[in-house]
Amino acid sequence: MDSIHAPIRVHKALDAEVNIGPVPGSQIWWWSGAMLLTILICRLFGRGWPLGFPLFVWMAGTSWILTGQQSWKFLNRFHQPKRYTFAQLSYTPLLQSQGHANKSQRPED
Repeated sequence: MDSIHAPIRVHKALDAEVNIGPVPGSQIWWWSGAMLLTILICRLFGRGWPLGFPLFVWMAGTSWILTGQQSWKFLNRFHQPKRYTFAQLSYTPLLQSQGHANKSQRPED
């Protein structure tokens, strides 16, 4: 594609996702459903917000992990990368029979 016909990027905010406070725009319906379900459960069991708030955080967090667009950016903080170690070891077989164990060595007199 020619550089003449390439689209010109005007502003970074044009590509940004819409947020309503701390709630990502793609999660509005999931989080509002979690809030409604939390309110119904709290009313049904006669419990207040000490039970309701952790329940809402758990449901909203689970929905964000499962349906979020870039949840891996946050979750990679808790993943420890593998550590590779390079070493040179000589080969020693695990099972050695007595007759074949030391053929390279001379018998002592």
